[in-house]
Amino acid sequence: MTTTIRRIDTGTSINQPASAGFLWAFDMTTYKTGNPLGSPAPQDLFDNSQNLDHRENDTEKEIWPDRFGRDRLTWYGIERKAERQRDVLESRFDNFLRSSGYQDVGVYRQGLEITERNQIFWRDGELYRAGASLTLPYTTTGEWAVEGGYFVAVGDAALRQSLADADGLENGAQLVGFKDEFNQKWKVSDLLRQFGPTYIQFGAIRQAVQGGGWRFISDIDHRPRGFSGQPAVDSNGDIIVNFDRGFPKVGGLLVCPDETLALFGITVGASVGLDFAAISMSKDMSLIVNLGDKTIDAETYFRPRVSIAENSDGTFTITHPPVPSGFEAPVMSPSFVGNVDARIVDFTSTTITIAPTVPLNGSVVFDGSNWNVVTAAKVKPTLSFNAGVLTVTHQPISAAQEKFALISPRKSNVPISISAGTQQGLNSFSVEFRNPTTGQLLSVVPPGAGFFYQRDVSVIAEQGSGTFSIKRGSVKLNAEDVFLENANLWILGMQIVEP
Repeated sequence: MTTTIRRIDTGTSINQPASAGFLWAFDMTTYKTGNPLGSPAPQDLFDNSQNLDHRENDTEKEIWPDRFGRDRLTWYGIERKAERQRDVLESRFDNFLRSSGYQDVGVYRQGLEITERNQIFWRDGELYRAGASLTLPYTTTGEWAVEGGYFVAVGDAALRQSLADADGLENGAQLVGFKDEFNQKWKVSDLLRQFGPTYIQFGAIRQAVQGGGWRFISDIDHRPRGFSGQPAVDSNGDIIVNFDRGFPKVGGLLVCPDETLALFGITVGASVGLDFAAISMSKDMSLIVNLGDKTIDAETYFRPRVSIAENSDGTFTITHPPVPSGFEAPVMSPSFVGNVDARIVDFTSTTITIAPTVPLNGSVVFDGSNWNVVTAAKVKPTLSFNAGVLTVTHQPISAAQEKFALISPRKSNVPISISAGTQQGLNSFSVEFRNPTTGQLLSVVPPGAGFFYQRDVSVIAEQGSGTFSIKRGSVKLNAEDVFLENANLWILGMQIVEP
């Protein structure tokens, strides 16, 4: 069923279901004669009576047309309009109060001056403000029974404002208390004084495969917080994690290897900035060095960053990732091959120099034309014969190493006697050749004459050989070389957000 109705705002007539809302006027005046105002015609009197009855007594429709077709508010419509206007005004007023904030003027008493509608006072544990009907400024009489109706209780609105006081979080924090596990009473403000406003960060990162890159774990069980983007490895081999914001002060950042990385002896530390942190890893390093084929075997984490090279003086230099300054010297455990040994002769934060060594010994023989020497030392001795005395000049040794030269004749049928001379220095010694019968020095010695010599010190060998183990503590790892499918670094940070 439909009926003809008119819109209040436009006056246009439309067909509308009879069950529509109350703001529509029903065109149901019976006679609608159109006679002028004051007409005594019975039809007009009937229409007036009908319309008056609806305007005064209808509790469903807010609008009813008079006998001239003009829309009029029913008494019910007047009441509803007033209620809607009141709701709008109260909402606007409440919004004003919330935006303005409450001002506590104290406890209710005689002479309390109220000048603003956002001023509140206490009475019997409740907070009140001026009602909409109260004309301001107003001074209280102290007689609540008389003037109590002028004020409106604000409930917990003031408490909410105090808890979130924009002038200082400590004000609200002082209102909230708790007991700890030791039954000690605390206020939230106590904790804020101790730790200050902070921002918590956490997450776990992993490089599952070589070259896969370090990534935050984000799945059903893991969620990073407080970081932006994915980690990256910088030119120093450190993992860089970026915070999701900058901070005015650094609180701290803890980085911990999980049980898998810990079993491999990896240690972790972080350098923290205002908007990022650099995570560094290190580990004790073990190397197996083969001087014979000039190869070096290192653990997986170090292998790409370790190399060995032979120097012109016969030493070998191993280059590896850096160790912090002040750490202890590397330690070598040699494996002897033949009579070749090795020792560390120098080291820096990124290098170890090894010298393959042999005893300072050899054999000397005269072939009838020349004196010849056979030795495993890299630096060969030079020989000088003069009036029965042969001087052997060799690689210099230190005063602390000085040892007497031991001489023993070669097995031959040469009829001469040999003895060590008295001239011995740090780089030479002499041997005398005499006639075994007369004891005279021989200006000429027969072919085959010679001897073996030895000074109880070591010199660099001509040919490096042997396998040696070297250990060095706390060598820096390059994060690109650390990868395991189920190994994580756990991160927990706390940054300070107060200015």
